[in-house]
Amino acid sequence: MKNILLVTNNMYPPRGGEIWALEFSKALKNRFNSKILFPDPEAMAKGANGLTSISGIHCIGVRGRSFKSSMAGAKYDLFMPSLSGFSRISSAVSKADVVYCISSNPIIISTVIMLSKLYKKRVIYGIHNPLFSTIAEGKNASSLAKLVSKSVLGKVDAFHALNSYDYRIALREFPKVKTYLIPNFLSKEVKSKTVMINRKRFTALFVGALLKKEKGIDFLSEIIYLVLKKNKNVHFRIIGPEGDSKELIKKLARKYPKNVEATGFMDQKKLAKQYASSDLFVLTSRKETFGLALLEAQSHGLPAVSFDVGGPTDIIKKDFQGRIIDKFDTKLFSDSILKYYILWQDKESYLKIKKAITKEVNLRYRKHSVIPKLIKLLVD
Repeated sequence: MKNILLVTNNMYPPRGGEIWALEFSKALKNRFNSKILFPDPEAMAKGANGLTSISGIHCIGVRGRSFKSSMAGAKYDLFMPSLSGFSRISSAVSKADVVYCISSNPIIISTVIMLSKLYKKRVIYGIHNPLFSTIAEGKNASSLAKLVSKSVLGKVDAFHALNSYDYRIALREFPKVKTYLIPNFLSKEVKSKTVMINRKRFTALFVGALLKKEKGIDFLSEIIYLVLKKNKNVHFRIIGPEGDSKELIKKLARKYPKNVEATGFMDQKKLAKQYASSDLFVLTSRKETFGLALLEAQSHGLPAVSFDVGGPTDIIKKDFQGRIIDKFDTKLFSDSILKYYILWQDKESYLKIKKAITKEVNLRYRKHSVIPKLIKLLVD
């Protein structure tokens, strides 16, 4: 079996791209040996040896130092591997047949691609974060970002785009690099006959880190104010790890204790129950390369409202699936939530909409339809 090395951002807690790497490894375990390599700046402090296992998948933690980035579009702190960390990256790349990098860290990206070319390994860059479009388009990008974009990313063997917007950027900016457009997939399908409706309370669900720049928590806050100003019967449930907008959400919860609930991070099993008991999914991100939480919500039948920010526009293709709002029109967004509240009052019709959404996304994103395309990406 071929050895696949997936290079991600920090795995604690795993986010969209990291969850994809885990599910990808599970789905291909009978065809490939997968290892996941990630920066672990806390390894020294924890006394950890950097080696661990997540869901039975071998993971390699890389020691180093994390520091704040001033680069536009960066989602994470920059990470400088230590000498031992660099050695571990080099060893992992040398033992792989294919290297798949989804890191958003320019130093990690550069190191991994350089070593992959040195060891003559097939190297693929997966566009799982907003960094790619920011640096490829050159909008407010730092000199470091532009360097990564043109002289480093241009050396990969292939790009893997998850949405049509990034796909077009890759074709335009890197015409010599083969680019594949392959969406995310559902790790677990929800049967439409099991989809239910909450008949007692209309709940709008948000899932994502509490980050202003990335997840648009400032927009979410404004939208909640606008909705509750008109209708106190809407309940908002906010799920996700803390970030720079934690206090903004706490303020909302204090102001509207009966309408705003913030629960923090949840594992996938608990999160599935929240999807099942909610009625609408809201996504306020400034940019989404795909929108895994959106796909999971729709697999449970939730209509969705999202800004026109990349991946969600590919997912919400049919009117009954939800609404795509011009960015960043918070008034139209809040009005759309209120319209779904009115639709929800006809419970039987709303249940039919939910079941139709589940059938639609199962058809388009089921695992056995997407996995063969990913295998082709790896071995092409």
